[in-house]
Amino acid sequence: MGTYVCRDCEQPVNRAVAHVRSVNFEQVAFCPTCWAAHRASLVVPEPRLASEGVREEAY
Repeated sequence: MGTYVCRDCEQPVNRAVAHVRSVNFEQVAFCPTCWAAHRASLVVPEPRLASEGVREEAY
């Protein structure tokens, strides 16, 4: 079983727990701790609510 190197902390990461992503067409890995810190700064917008009186039908 192989390992990756975390892009942020540069520590070895087991393949079973690594978060592997493509960044600028290059495969990079994050350890769970760095991945959680990276994801903490992301903001996900709330879903939009339907306007009053607008019918939501598929045509």
